[in-house]
Amino acid sequence: MGSAHYVRFMRYHRGWPLLAAAAMMLMACPKPDAKPDKEPACGKNGRYEACRTDLGEAACLAASGEWGQWGLSPVNSCRCPTSDAGCACSRATDCEGACIAPIGGGVRGTCEGLVKGTCSAVRPVFGCHCFFGEDGKAAGICVD
Repeated sequence: MGSAHYVRFMRYHRGWPLLAAAAMMLMACPKPDAKPDKEPACGKNGRYEACRTDLGEAACLAASGEWGQWGLSPVNSCRCPTSDAGCACSRATDCEGACIAPIGGGVRGTCEGLVKGTCSAVRPVFGCHCFFGEDGKAAGICVD
């Protein structure tokens, strides 16, 4: 009788290890609406200060930059990350890279009237954006 009980138990409960593993995996997943533990620290902190666009390939990569062709230039160059990426800005000097906003966010689908942008994730910046100047005025520019 003992072994028959065991066989019956195993038939009814043979999927429990798989079910337990699936439950543990689901418990490890973050909630979709969960916020990150820390907001990015804004302000120039010099984290990528050693990275410059004029560096050679080895120095660029050692300074956390990316080496490649950017924009329309056929020449390889260094593209550097910025430590203030995504931070709010209102003028060019607020950012390590560029203070930008999407084109079309201002008056009549232009850059006119924009007063706030975000710091770029890399420098140099390519593409079409509203670039904020040192005076805080935004102008639509496409950088190739």
